[in-house]
Amino acid sequence: MAFVLNKTLGPIVSRRLLQRVITTTTARQQQLRFRSRLPYNTVVLFVPQQEAWVVERMGKFFKTLNPGLNFLLPVLDSIRYVQSLKEIAIEIPSQTAISKDNVTLTIDGVLYLKVYDAYLASYGVEDAEFAVTQLAQTTMRSEIGKIALDTLFRERESLN
Repeated sequence: MAFVLNKTLGPIVSRRLLQRVITTTTARQQQLRFRSRLPYNTVVLFVPQQEAWVVERMGKFFKTLNPGLNFLLPVLDSIRYVQSLKEIAIEIPSQTAISKDNVTLTIDGVLYLKVYDAYLASYGVEDAEFAVTQLAQTTMRSEIGKIALDTLFRERESLN
């Protein structure tokens, strides 16, 4: 489809459409997790259920707004981060691991993530989702390395 559009409509239109097609799957996944824009600061704010808004006053952390009715000063306060408090599932990509008896295995998994502290999720690390995914991959690899292949097959349910 991109080649047909490239010949008929020109390279600019086809690149835009191709970029939309490529980013559609990731945009749908991130649509529930992130907003495209931060909420506009008025005096009276209604924070939706299962969200926490991190507020900075004059560039420094001020407070976290919980769901419900909240009040802010429009000139001094600004909403810097919107954190979803819903549980999300993150797919851990396939990777190779070596068991205790030197057998190479291909493993993957699913990680369930829920933000409990919006302050730490916003300021604790640059990209919290990436950091947790990397930690899960490293932990899976190290735990598989401690177990022999036969034991791994027998205790598969307990590892989950």
